[in-house]
Amino acid sequence: MDRGSASTRAERPAGASRSADPRPARTRAAILAAVERLPGLPAGQVTAAAIARDAGVSRSAFYTQFSGLEELLSAVLAEAAQLIGPQEGSSHLCSGFSSRGDMTRASLSRLVAHVDARATFYAAAPTWKIPWGVHDAALAAYAEQLRRLISAIRESALTDSSVPPPSETDLAAEFVAGGLLAALMAWIRTGRAAPTETLVEQLLGLMPGWLVSDETAVAGNGIQACEG
Repeated sequence: MDRGSASTRAERPAGASRSADPRPARTRAAILAAVERLPGLPAGQVTAAAIARDAGVSRSAFYTQFSGLEELLSAVLAEAAQLIGPQEGSSHLCSGFSSRGDMTRASLSRLVAHVDARATFYAAAPTWKIPWGVHDAALAAYAEQLRRLISAIRESALTDSSVPPPSETDLAAEFVAGGLLAALMAWIRTGRAAPTETLVEQLLGLMPGWLVSDETAVAGNGIQACEG
């Protein structure tokens, strides 16, 4: 044994370990991407093996990343929740949009497109004996994004009295999140009867006024809720 090498390894600080292996992250990303490539597959054929095969990974690699289809569903739902509200890189609340309504429409369009692309996977979910915790986790993820959005709207629209106050933020976020999630799943159950564009407009019409207001409100710090 090379004693010098062994000594160097022993003396290496904990924070100076080798770079993390990128393969698990690539495997996870490949599995999540494969969920989008299931159109037309019967519900009974949406299995871990089928998804792993399409992702180009082994079943054992699949189960290293996810305990089963239920956990994969949780990950897909959490991924969808991130599409709600301003996206990373936005300079302010309604960056690139003329109103809160336009911003909300864009959020809903992203969300509906995400669900539509994975409709076969979602449609098969009722056959998997999904534990209630998966629904709770999805609701929590949607509500968290909405909670942040409500706080951002409130901070940038101090003159808009319709925005829920801090004491009602959690309730408002969970209320909207629950309705939005239920509506999307109902759309899947009915075979996506309405075109995506129609569904977006229907959801927009059901949103509370403070999410779709076209008014420009300026806070004391000079930040605009949306440029008019």
